[in-house]
Amino acid sequence: MIVVDTNVFVYALVGASELRGNSLSVLHSSEGIVVPGSFRAEFTSALWQYIQRQELTLGQCVNIMRYVNEIIDREVGVGTLWERALQLAVSADHPPYDAIFAALAEREGTRVVTYDQRFRLAFPDLTVSPTEFLAR
Repeated sequence: MIVVDTNVFVYALVGASELRGNSLSVLHSSEGIVVPGSFRAEFTSALWQYIQRQELTLGQCVNIMRYVNEIIDREVGVGTLWERALQLAVSADHPPYDAIFAALAEREGTRVVTYDQRFRLAFPDLTVSPTEFLAR
């Protein structure tokens, strides 16, 4: 299983981007995808922003979210992650919303695939870039 950060889903499924190919490859890798429960709120917020900018319709966003529901193998409730996430956030001086993903990766014995450089610098042993993940 791999933990996939919200930004990878956004680049893969929403934005026209030079990062789309690698992002799609991560989502379709043979490894199962696990996300924290907070993922859905973050991804829904990203979709809402595309609707607000009139780049996507509500219907398109609903279809994207349905697809995301199909490719996620497991979701872990934040209630089981918050304490370790808070410890990680404090020790790394990094926001808890990323530390929740890091706590999940630590628990699963894997890494978070992310484009977020600041997140990667805060948790180098728990994160990996999509390019590095795909090169393994």
